[in-house]
Amino acid sequence: MEMPAKLGIIAGRGDAPVLIAERCRSEGRPHVVLALEGHAETDRYPGSALHTMRVGAVGSILGALDKEKVEEIVIIGAVKRPNLLQLRPDAAALKLMAKIGYANHGDDGLLRRLIDYLETDLGYRVVSADSLLAPDTLLTPSDLTTRAQPSDQDLADIARGRSVLEALAAADVGQSVLVQEGAVLGVEAIEGTDALIDRCAAYRREGSARGVLVKLAKLGQERRADLPTVGAETVRRLAASGFAGLAIDPTAALLIDPPGIVSACDEAGLFLQSIDQGDGR
Repeated sequence: MEMPAKLGIIAGRGDAPVLIAERCRSEGRPHVVLALEGHAETDRYPGSALHTMRVGAVGSILGALDKEKVEEIVIIGAVKRPNLLQLRPDAAALKLMAKIGYANHGDDGLLRRLIDYLETDLGYRVVSADSLLAPDTLLTPSDLTTRAQPSDQDLADIARGRSVLEALAAADVGQSVLVQEGAVLGVEAIEGTDALIDRCAAYRREGSARGVLVKLAKLGQERRADLPTVGAETVRRLAASGFAGLAIDPTAALLIDPPGIVSACDEAGLFLQSIDQGDGR
């Protein structure tokens, strides 16, 4: 039986990289975790080979990949994009930044160029997180069976949020928007979804429609990095801020611990609505 390719997990914050490492260990797949300093929770990878790396230490990251004889790479987990002062780029990082145009692209454009560099220039295979996670960690539309259901106004707000995100996709800005009674309370930029929810809590108005989070992959998005990710913590934040629910395309998102997400929605009285983005992604 052929041994599977050794996997390098370039890990940011959150459950998804942890679940991938756990699956590798359970299946005996050779792997190494390159935990990004200040982002990944390094204590969550017992039993996995682990290197802690600064985001700006590209030479060290590439050296570790080569030393560990990695063949496939997955880039997964939340990473707040640093400015140049925070990045402290080494010589290899400066060379890479010049090649991919670090300052001139949104997150998706930047990740596309990084993936092309890893594959074309260095010969690695970059794979998607959803191809590595166990099937029971991913939701399908039939799993969206929360007790609460969206009202007509909620559905109108979901449609409004979808149209906003589709309009912003060309500019490579954000995956999430909060809408209440047709008003856009906020669009996700560099801060991430959790910070968006916290920020918009102050803008939510009292009324029969409490507002919804719409979180979607950008149209044409590179699926091997930065897919929309939702977990129970997202639900808890929405509930604490008084929102009514969230809408996602479960075929183009990472939804961590599906039973936990649905249970958190039911406990908080939030709805979870499926959106079909179709073939336009």
